[in-house]
Amino acid sequence: EIAFISTENSANSISAFVEFKPNASTDFDFITNYSETYSNYLIRSVNGDKLKIGFGKISPDVLFGFCTVKDNYLLLSQSIEEIKSLIDAIEIDDTWGKTLDYQKFSRKVLQESNVTLIVRKPDLFSGNDGISEFTSSLHDSVSLPLINWYSLQLSALDNNFYSSVNFSLDASIEPPTNSRNHKASFVELSSASRFAALVKNHITGSQEVLIQDSDLMVYLISLKDGVIWKRKIEDQIQESMEQLDFYKNGKLQYYFPTENSLHVIDRLGRNVANFPKSISSKIQYSGLVDYNKSKNYRFLVSTKNNEVYLFDKIGENLSDWGPKKFEKEIAYKPEHIKVGGKDYFIIFLTDGSVQIFNRKGDLENKFYTKDKELFSGDYFLEAGISSSTTYIYYVSNEGMMTKQNLKGEILTTDNLLRGKNSKFILMRSIAGDKFYFYRIDTDKIAVFNNEGTFVFEKENSGSMNLKFQCSDTKNKDVVFSFFDVDQKFVQVFDKSGNSLIKTPIESEIAPLFGFGKSNKEFGVYSFPENSVVFNSIQ
Repeated sequence: EIAFISTENSANSISAFVEFKPNASTDFDFITNYSETYSNYLIRSVNGDKLKIGFGKISPDVLFGFCTVKDNYLLLSQSIEEIKSLIDAIEIDDTWGKTLDYQKFSRKVLQESNVTLIVRKPDLFSGNDGISEFTSSLHDSVSLPLINWYSLQLSALDNNFYSSVNFSLDASIEPPTNSRNHKASFVELSSASRFAALVKNHITGSQEVLIQDSDLMVYLISLKDGVIWKRKIEDQIQESMEQLDFYKNGKLQYYFPTENSLHVIDRLGRNVANFPKSISSKIQYSGLVDYNKSKNYRFLVSTKNNEVYLFDKIGENLSDWGPKKFEKEIAYKPEHIKVGGKDYFIIFLTDGSVQIFNRKGDLENKFYTKDKELFSGDYFLEAGISSSTTYIYYVSNEGMMTKQNLKGEILTTDNLLRGKNSKFILMRSIAGDKFYFYRIDTDKIAVFNNEGTFVFEKENSGSMNLKFQCSDTKNKDVVFSFFDVDQKFVQVFDKSGNSLIKTPIESEIAPLFGFGKSNKEFGVYSFPENSVVFNSIQ
């Protein structure tokens, strides 16, 4: 059997699962030279043209570039990042087959069929799923907007041809026009929040919130149990917090920097051995590095003294990094990226230079952004198998969006549609797998996708000091939030620009998108005054 799949995060990108006989050789003749290990899987490159000929007419119009093997299944994808996403999903059981919802639906589907198409949450009226206008006449009679799963099956038997269509309705979904704003305040803090991050409970899999208030008190909070613990950290947590499996036993700890220290604490709020680790300079940016998902962590740190350190798992500085010292200020968070199976670190400076270092700290390449200008907002990295096929996307304040590879070659430039006194920024989604362009005008706020196509536009309340976020909901719908830093309120919209809350939500800091007590109720965590509030939107 063979299955071709696309995801709602990347509907235009196709991957494939191919079943082969158990105990068969995996020395396939379409595999080429490139290889990389990721989370104990061997990823290899493939000859996409040869595969396409082998598949014949059943093949979609794409060229597969990479593969890996899981049991007696061959997994194929077009890019390194896609196949790593597949591996991650399999490892954490984030697949259709592991959901009760899909299992119930699949039992209603014909078990023997030549071709089966299954779509989750089909958009029947957009044409995106290939299901077109014939459904509109059934709209009122069978509540098609509430479809949870859809299947179309085609079979041939003795020169007779059969088709079967199945719909599974989800009555719990409400039309998007019925905006809701259900609030459930679940904890009071001693003072106003200054930092917050969503974390995972490794025991239950549920989401919790790690918060630091203005008195430097740190809390771990869950909707179900309230405050799990609290302790004081004698410094303000910087704008980053990540989880790691420090002991490689499936239990998760919390890593975050303060102004002069690196902290790793366990689920009970206790310091992990050798931490906190003091840094002589003031920390500017920090991030966790995990080569090949081996859990032999590194801590990548830049300072306000124009230095970049790479620390090992116990917080010792790697001598090859020294640290690295630069004449110009570090403009953005340094980042680790894997290109062609090799590890690199990308550092952006305020003079517009981009410097690429290898794992040993040797400078591999240096080039400049377009016109040596700084980006507006964030940047987005798209990994490839070489420097020429690994891309940086960024936008100028005036709306010039640029695609540049790691050889420094400018590949494309284009201007976004301007408005009145427009300012443009790029922001990654919370998951980091996509990005959007935002335009702030005196009277409007507009959103554009990664190709520069207009998504929607809303009225601006009058502020140019806004923070934007984009997240996927439990139904994989996209939601956008606009946080007014000056007026301290949040607005939340769906991908069509419809408001998902009745009134703006008050919050002292930027909100968090997450799940409620059952991990099914999706909403927004806001932080008004001395409290934490969960605002349900789905």
